[in-house]
Amino acid sequence: MTAPFSRAQAAQRLGPEAAQAIRELAAAAPPLSTEMRMQIQAVFASASPATTRPPMPAAA
Repeated sequence: MTAPFSRAQAAQRLGPEAAQAIRELAAAAPPLSTEMRMQIQAVFASASPATTRPPMPAAA
């Protein structure tokens, strides 16, 4: 299982210049249309959560 996303950790891994460039690109991007927002929400709503499997028995 992966750790939850952390903006602070991502910025630390990428470095301050890359993090600033990402912020600038995001700020310059046009807003999502209502249709696009609904499509994205549908994708997330249809995604099934990961299931856990019982541990496999040890080899004999």
